[in-house]
Amino acid sequence: MESGNGTVGVQANTAAGAISFGQWHLLTTTMDPVAGKAHIYVDGVERTTATGFKTDVATNNDVHLGNFVDGAFPFNGSIDEARIRQGTNSVNWIAASYMTVAQNASFESYGSVNSTVLNPPTVLFSTSGNNLVLTGSGGPANGEYRVLSTTNLLVPLAQWTPVTTNFFKQDGSFSNGIPLDGSKSGQYFRMVIP
Repeated sequence: MESGNGTVGVQANTAAGAISFGQWHLLTTTMDPVAGKAHIYVDGVERTTATGFKTDVATNNDVHLGNFVDGAFPFNGSIDEARIRQGTNSVNWIAASYMTVAQNASFESYGSVNSTVLNPPTVLFSTSGNNLVLTGSGGPANGEYRVLSTTNLLVPLAQWTPVTTNFFKQDGSFSNGIPLDGSKSGQYFRMVIP
C-alpha cells in the first residue's frame, strides 16, 4: 500500500506471497497519518513488514483502490465490499471480522429460535398523579410478567431494577400503577415476560 503527498510516496508492505491467488481473502489496512504508520492484515492476521505512511497526505484528493493514482500497478482480480471508515479497529476486531465473513464454525454457530410468545402484548402508557399506569392486552392467559426500570439505557437488562411482578388476567389483559420518582430526570421501563 502506498501513500503520498503528490511529490513523495511511502509504502507499507507485506512479504511476497502474503496473499495466495485464486481464492477469496479479507484484506484490511489501518492507517495512522499522525504517527506515520500503516498495518496490513490478510484474513485477520497482520502481515506488515514495513509500516510506512505519509504524515502529510492530502485529505481532499481522490482515493484509488487497486492501483496508484497514475494508474500504475493495477490490481488484477475482483474487489468486493470495499469500505473506508474513520477510526481504527483493534486487532481483535479485525480478526473477528474475518472469522465472521469466513463463516468459521468455530467462531459462530446458529441454532433454531423458539418463542412461546407469538405476539407481544400491547402496552398503553398514561399517568395518574405521580403514577405511571400501564394497561394493555394480548398477554398469555394467567401468565406472569415483570416491569423493570432504569435511568440508564446503556446498562444490560440484567442490571435493570425490578419494579413489580404481576399476572395477566384470563383474557390476557393487565393494568398496573407504578410510582414515578420525581427526583430522577429520566426513567425507562420495560415489560418482561419470563
